Amino acid sequence: MHRKYEVFQKESLSLDQLQDRKLKQTQTAVKQRKQNFLKAYMKDKCNATTCSNLEISESTFKRWLKNDNQFKTEYEKISLTSSTSDN
Repeated sequence: MHRKYEVFQKESLSLDQLQDRKLKQTQTAVKQRKQNFLKAYMKDKCNATTCSNLEISESTFKRWLKNDNQFKTEYEKISLTSSTSDN
């Protein structure tokens, strides 16, 4: 912790240069991004395109699949629906 404090003290940013995170990390905000992803994925049918359009990294998408069973289930339903409608 002491080292972090020393490094932080070396920074010379003024208050107006400090920025908040681009995206909120609250449960509600993340849940909304997941829903937005699923809606966009229904149209695009491409993970990379959907991630790019929503400015979500593919590693975030993969983490959602790994850690959120509900998201994974909904994603798989969309994937199965799109693959059966293509045939």
